[in-house]
Amino acid sequence: MELYFKFKLKELLERKGLQQKELAQMTGLREATISELVNDTRGAYNKNHLLTIMEALNLTELSDLLEVRKYNESRKSTGEFYEDSSY
Repeated sequence: MELYFKFKLKELLERKGLQQKELAQMTGLREATISELVNDTRGAYNKNHLLTIMEALNLTELSDLLEVRKYNESRKSTGEFYEDSSY
């Protein structure tokens, strides 16, 4: 079984009506960093960045920002995934 992280910042910003630039200003993080996180293209996550974002967005649970998902074994080569986040 192969798992991967799904960063949910894009959905959070949409729900809160915030732009990436606004979050960058709220957190002091570079706009490029926020963009990588929003587009879920960052290979590693800095725990201080995660905590800073959580504080700025008033989140208390890491699962509000980040979840673990399972690759769909039969479709792994196409990049399609299970939507199951129960891991």
